[in-house]
Amino acid sequence: MGYLIEMVDENFRMSNMTENTSKKVVKALFNFLDSDPRLFHWVKRDKVRDLTLEELFGVFGWRIERTGNLLHSLEFLGDKMASYKTFFEVLAPFVSYGSYIEMRGEDGKMWRWIFNGTECEEIKPKIIWERPLKPERGK
Repeated sequence: MGYLIEMVDENFRMSNMTENTSKKVVKALFNFLDSDPRLFHWVKRDKVRDLTLEELFGVFGWRIERTGNLLHSLEFLGDKMASYKTFFEVLAPFVSYGSYIEMRGEDGKMWRWIFNGTECEEIKPKIIWERPLKPERGK
């Protein structure tokens, strides 16, 4: 079955994605895949070796747009949780500072993967209601 998730919001950027840098990211992704065959087991490694970085995002269940050397406008195409945080940890050194991806699970739990230019961290929100109820009159 799996845990259902959806992307709620994003501000995800990978800048300076020249052809050479994109190849470094692809290599990092394959090193990640090769480190544990159980990770993203549905990815047929031999079939995706020659894909572009944008095409690889698709294999992992995401869509991203390219404008020149900028990758942006991330979209989640899947519906179930996988090792996505680990996937983004591999990408983190190439992701622009201040980028984030906000997700929500089927049980209403929310989290963000935030990027500081070198690492990806998962954070949970603190929900604060703006206005509490006023006490009943006479009490």
